[in-house]
Amino acid sequence: MKERGIIFQGEMVRAILAGRKTMTRRVVKPEPVGSPSWIEYEQSGCFYPATYEAIPSAITCPYGLRGDRLYVREAWANWMDKEILYRATQKAGWIDPEKIKWKPSIHMFKKDARIWLEITGIRVERVQEISEEDCFKEGIPKLKHQTAWFDFEELWDSINGKKYPWESNPWVWVIGFKVITP
Repeated sequence: MKERGIIFQGEMVRAILAGRKTMTRRVVKPEPVGSPSWIEYEQSGCFYPATYEAIPSAITCPYGLRGDRLYVREAWANWMDKEILYRATQKAGWIDPEKIKWKPSIHMFKKDARIWLEITGIRVERVQEISEEDCFKEGIPKLKHQTAWFDFEELWDSINGKKYPWESNPWVWVIGFKVITP
C-alpha cells in the first residue's frame, strides 16, 4: 500500500466532508493516441489498449492502485504555529478568514492532511462518458440544469477548462474512493 497526495479545491473538499463525493476524474497524461478501448490487466490497475490504434503499451494510474491511500491536499494555514486551519471550512469567527495568509494546496504536508481516502476502484474512460449516477458521485450537490450531466460539464470546465475543456473530451482516470481514518 502506498500513500500519495491529491489536490482538491475547496468546493470538492466540502463535498467529500459532506459524503457527497466518492469519485474523482483526473486527466490521463500523456493523452493516448486514437480511440483505444482499455482493458485492465488482472485487476492490477494497469491498463492495456484492446485495439492497437494507440501505442500498444500499458498505462498505470499515477494516483495509485486499489487499496492505496490518498491524502487530500487543500489550501491551509498554520495559525500561530499552534493550529492548522483549512480554507474550505474556515468560518468567520474569532479569526477573520480574509486576514489569514493561506498556503496553496500544493504545499500541504502529509502530516497536516485531515482527509484520507482509500482507492476502491480505477478505470479509464473519456470524460463525456460519465453516467448520471457518477455525476452525483463526483459531488454534484443538486441540479441546476435538467440533468446532473450538464452540471458536471459546468463543474469540469470550472476546474479543468483552461487546459482540458469539456469539448476536447480527454481520457480520464476514474478513481473511486472512500474516506478512511489513517
